Amino acid sequence: MPIPSRARVYADVNSAKPREYWDYEQHVIEWGNIEDYSLVRKLGRGKYSEVFEGVRNNDEKIVVKILKVSG
Repeated sequence: MPIPSRARVYADVNSAKPREYWDYEQHVIEWGNIEDYSLVRKLGRGKYSEVFEGVRNNDEKIVVKILKVSG
């Protein structure tokens, strides 16, 4: 019979945090106004996301990471 595994580090981290910290399925995303951002160029991509350089309307430089849809 296999021995159940237990993390050696932070094994009980979620028990010390409120539900909204770890229950990502119930999390509601508060979207901002996408009109405030412009993409400048693609910086890179990986298996799960693409990364872009962008700017906000106030000329602040930002990086935008867009996760790919799985499934």
